[in-house]
Amino acid sequence: MFPCRSTIYSSIKAWTVHEQNRMWQELSGCRQAKYFLPGFDLVRARCALRLSRKDLRILIGIFTGHADVNRHLCIMGASQDSICPLCQEDENTSLHFIAQCNALVLLRKQILGDYTISLYTLSDIHWFLLLKFAKACKRFYRPSGLLGLCTGPMWPQRSVAAYVVTPFAGKCKVR
Repeated sequence: MFPCRSTIYSSIKAWTVHEQNRMWQELSGCRQAKYFLPGFDLVRARCALRLSRKDLRILIGIFTGHADVNRHLCIMGASQDSICPLCQEDENTSLHFIAQCNALVLLRKQILGDYTISLYTLSDIHWFLLLKFAKACKRFYRPSGLLGLCTGPMWPQRSVAAYVVTPFAGKCKVR
């Protein structure tokens, strides 16, 4: 007797998720994203699909490190210094921002529940709390509209007028 169709679909889905997680863990890159996303999670995927575009951009920037933090800007050549502008102690990465920056200790305790966060427990933090923390810090905001000036601590090396948000790419480019 052959198994029913739903059993076959369930087996295929389970195998697919297992293979996806195996390949994700074996991937040599994406070091920072792996702290936040240890494997496939359908509940979190559905949560992400319900986010606004602005919130999803902030969250993905935090996960990947491709955000308006000085280390990433330094790699891109948009900043000369990768040190955190808030604490002046360490490289300004999204991991440092979320888990370790001493200038954000009280806010981190208030929103995330602890003064410092272990890198290995980042995946346990609910995405809503990560977004709440990032928004409270006002660190990942960009101007709205088709054209706007990029301002704030994420663009410290050049004049404000040197950066313009392009309407389609949504990125700041040097004039």
